[in-house]
Amino acid sequence: MENLQQLTSVVRSTLLRWHQLIPTAIGIIERLRDDLRVYHDFATAHEAALVSLIEVNAQLTHIQQLATPEELVMPRKRLQQIQVCF
Repeated sequence: MENLQQLTSVVRSTLLRWHQLIPTAIGIIERLRDDLRVYHDFATAHEAALVSLIEVNAQLTHIQQLATPEELVMPRKRLQQIQVCF
């Protein structure tokens, strides 16, 4: 009788763990989706920041290398044009 109780106890605990497996897996999947959403938001913001920085870099390069003498005497105006991009 005692041996039978030990066997049923093992089976019972195994079944409880099995039934808890699906809710645990669902919880893990939900956390992964949340983390993926945060990563996607970060990647989108990072990409936008890179594009903006590249645009500013191009404009500054233009000012440094290709600006006409008239543009060189108006640095504030050029700076305001760059700031408009943001």
